[in-house]
Order: sequence, then structure tokens, then C-alpha cells
Amino acid sequence: MKNLLLSILLLNCSLIINQALAQCDWQSLGPDDVGQMIYSRALYTDIATDLSGNPYVVFSDLDNGYKATVMKYDGANWVTVGNAGFSAGNASYTSVAMDGNTPYVAYSDLG
Repeated sequence: MKNLLLSILLLNCSLIINQALAQCDWQSLGPDDVGQMIYSRALYTDIATDLSGNPYVVFSDLDNGYKATVMKYDGANWVTVGNAGFSAGNASYTSVAMDGNTPYVAYSDLG
């Protein structure tokens, strides 16, 4: 009986969450200009936010030889943090974590 009640509870929670997500509208962050991250070709993406809630993303950047690139949203535009394509070789399984306002990136470098 406990398992049945737990299953029903989990199903109801799942339905409520799915309904809430279905009511959300996804919108672009920043201008839809060519050159913005939204138009970049990216693999192995990850995202984290700094203490002010500014998003940072890391990805394997197809426009830079599949090397790692980090970008942040400055409130109006996506800007590159450091050099685009900074890894020695192809970057895969990228990850970004924040320590305060400092991003730290990890990835598998195939170079």
C-alpha cells in the first residue's frame, strides 16, 4: 500500500511540474544578431551563474576547431571570456563551475 501511495504521489508531482514547465515561455537572452552565441555552433554545453545571477557558458566551439570557449551574458550581449577556442585540442565533456564570480572550466582535451 505504501508503494502504491508513493507511486501516486510521485506521479502527481511529476504532472504538476510538467504543467508548470509547459506554461513557461523560453526566450532568447540577448540580441538575435549574427555573432551572438545563439547562432554559434556548439557541442558539450554547460552553464553556471555568478553571484549576481549572470550566466556563463562553456562549450566545444565548432567555429574555433572544436576547442573550448567560455562566454558570459553581460546584461545586453554575450561576450567571450578570455580567448575563444583556448584549449590545446578538441574539447569534449565541458563543465563550468563558479567560485564567487570566478569561472572554473573542466573538459576532456583531445589535443
